[in-house]
Amino acid sequence: MDTQDSPPQRPLSAALVGTWELLSREDRTASGERRDEPSLGSDPVALLYFDGTGHFAAQFMKRDRGGPAAPEAPASAANNSRARGGYDAYFGAYSVDEAGGTVTTRLVGALSPENVGQVYVRVMGVAGDALTIRLETTSGAGEPVIRTLRWRRVGDATGGIRAAGPRAGAVPRGPGPVGITVRGIREEDAPAFREVLDAVCRERRHLAMLEAPAADEVRSFVASNLRSGCPQLVAEEAGRIVGWCDIRGGPAAFGRAHVGQLGMGVLAGHRGRGIGRLLLQATVERARELGLEKVELEVFASNAPAIGLYRSFGFLEEGRRRRGRLVDGAYDDVLLMGLGLARPDGPPPRA
Repeated sequence: MDTQDSPPQRPLSAALVGTWELLSREDRTASGERRDEPSLGSDPVALLYFDGTGHFAAQFMKRDRGGPAAPEAPASAANNSRARGGYDAYFGAYSVDEAGGTVTTRLVGALSPENVGQVYVRVMGVAGDALTIRLETTSGAGEPVIRTLRWRRVGDATGGIRAAGPRAGAVPRGPGPVGITVRGIREEDAPAFREVLDAVCRERRHLAMLEAPAADEVRSFVASNLRSGCPQLVAEEAGRIVGWCDIRGGPAAFGRAHVGQLGMGVLAGHRGRGIGRLLLQATVERARELGLEKVELEVFASNAPAIGLYRSFGFLEEGRRRRGRLVDGAYDDVLLMGLGLARPDGPPPRA
C-alpha cells in the first residue's frame, strides 16, 4: 500500500536553492474541477528565490496588469497571502522538513500588512530543474481548492542565470533513479511480485496485510489487472523487481467505476532513491489516460515518508480512522486520502 521512499536522493534543502520562474498556477477542487483565482489571474508572472542560508523571497504579478484593474480580494485566502492591485510580494525565512517533503516559510515582510508574521507550510518537490509546490487554500468564493504551482529553475545557487527555454505545458521531469526501469507487469512476474509483496508485508508497518496471499491468489490478481486494463507497474533493477504500484477501479454495481484504489510498495533496501515517486507518477498517469476521475488510498499515520510523497502529488486527507489498526500491541490511525483526476469536459469512464 504505502512503503514509499522519502523525497529524491538529493536533499530538498539543497535542490531548492536558486531562482525559479513560474510556469503554471492552477487551482482545482477535490473532484478535479478547475477554479480561476481573479486577483492574479490564471497565468501570472512570478519569480521565487531561495538562498542557502534560510532566506527566501517571492513576487507575483497579474500578466495583463496594465489592462483592466484586477479585483481586490476581500481578505487573504485560507493558508495564503493577499494580492493587491494585481501584485503580491513577500520575503522571509524558510526551513525544510526532508522526511515530510515540506517547506515552512515565515513572512518577515509582505505587500499586505495583514500577512506580516504569517507562517505557511507547503509541499514541495524538485526534479532536476523543475519545482512543484502544492498547498490547500480557498477560491475567491471560499471553496476549498488545492493549488499547484510549477516552476523552472533560471538561476543557480551562486546567482548565475541560465538561459530560459520555451514555456512548456507539460511538467518538466528530472532523470529517474539510475538503473531503474518502470514497466507494466506481466503474468510471469507474479512469483517475483509476490516475493516483494510478502517482504513488505512482513515488515508489519506499511501494509494492511501481514503476509502476502497465496501464490494462486496473487496470480489471479495480476491476471485480473491485465484483463481489465487496470494499471499495475513494477520497478525493476538488474532484472529483479524491487517495487510495484497498482490502481484498481471500483465496482460499477456500487457506483465506484470512476474511482481507483491505489496500492504500492518498495523493498526496504531500495527506498530513498525516488523509486516510489517514479512508480506513483507513471501509474497515476495511466489511470488518468483510462478515464478514472479519482484515486483513493489508505496510509498509516505513522508512515510520514509515504504521506509526504502523496501530498507532493496533490493527494488530500479526506478522513481518518482513529486507532484503526492494532498490531504488536500498538495502535495506529488510518488516513484516507484522495486525488482528483477528473477532466470536467471528458466522458465518464466505461463500466
